[in-house]
Amino acid sequence: MVILHSLSLLVVLLALVAFSTSRSEELNYSNHKGSSIAISGFTNLDNWRMEADSIRCNGSFVFLDGELEDISSLNFTTDVTSLKSSNTQMDSLVYQILSAKGGRAITFVQTHQMVLPRMHMVNIIGNLTIANTTQRIDLQLGYTIGKDKELHFKGLKKIDLTEFSITTSHPLLKAVKFDNQVLVQIEMTLKGSVDSSLNPKNTLVVGTKHF
Repeated sequence: MVILHSLSLLVVLLALVAFSTSRSEELNYSNHKGSSIAISGFTNLDNWRMEADSIRCNGSFVFLDGELEDISSLNFTTDVTSLKSSNTQMDSLVYQILSAKGGRAITFVQTHQMVLPRMHMVNIIGNLTIANTTQRIDLQLGYTIGKDKELHFKGLKKIDLTEFSITTSHPLLKAVKFDNQVLVQIEMTLKGSVDSSLNPKNTLVVGTKHF
């Protein structure tokens, strides 16, 4: 009986130790510049690629023992006119296509997510808005965690513009015929540090940079 009692106490003590050594924290990330989003596609004349050198994003991330455990929220937005290439004439044509319905903002708002820590992948489902039309999409992003919980996200997503009621045929486009399929490339680096004396709620304020 004494042995069983001792074993029970040992199990409880081990459970308490395991619990005490696990640390979970939720950190809020936000930025106004940095990172990048690129959109590329095809025409009957040539390939094209445009990149915005900054996107505005914010999110809330849960870490367990230094590893990404959960993503409470992740949103980002950029303006169509922020997309640039070396071909200003092509830029103008793409602006006409993506802004034809009056909406210049490209935004994404997370609704669901799944984090796969062992694979360092996240699957994020959310609402993407282009040209004032919103569609539900999923994003598969790889991620790495750097010093001071610096987060790096990177991924690709193929999008059919017709799903956003965007037509690639326009009188002003003349002989240029755009393919309806475009490839969106997202790269985000969220970086910051926590000062517990100034930030008792574990809020992390970050900036972003390019890969």
